[in-house]
Amino acid sequence: MANHKSSEKRARSSERKRQRNSNYLSSVRTAVKKYRFALNGLAAGTGEEAAKVLELLTKAQSALAKAAAKGLLHRNNAARSIARLTQAFKGLEKTGNAASATSKPKAKTATKTSAKKSGSKKSTKKPAAKSKK
Repeated sequence: MANHKSSEKRARSSERKRQRNSNYLSSVRTAVKKYRFALNGLAAGTGEEAAKVLELLTKAQSALAKAAAKGLLHRNNAARSIARLTQAFKGLEKTGNAASATSKPKAKTATKTSAKKSGSKKSTKKPAAKSKK
């Protein structure tokens, strides 16, 4: 039990923060579970639309990233979880079950060779060191 006024206040604020963090982490876990459940439904062919699964994936990724930003999850833990969720979706995409979700046309990007030909880049070499006399 806290003995000083400041330590009592610290105990109260710590309890509030613990409850807030617990609720937020619970919502993160719920988002991930909803995505995994929908992904399993898509894999089993029970009628889950690939677009809905992709939407749930983005929500789960966002929740994990926000939890890492708030310090509730370690950033590497969140990154690993996001990578695994994405990998699971891409695995289904290869089998053809999720092909309709990612049928967006990709924008073309400039290649590195075209930038070199145009001469827009400056040379990145450092000037030669001056010798001492």
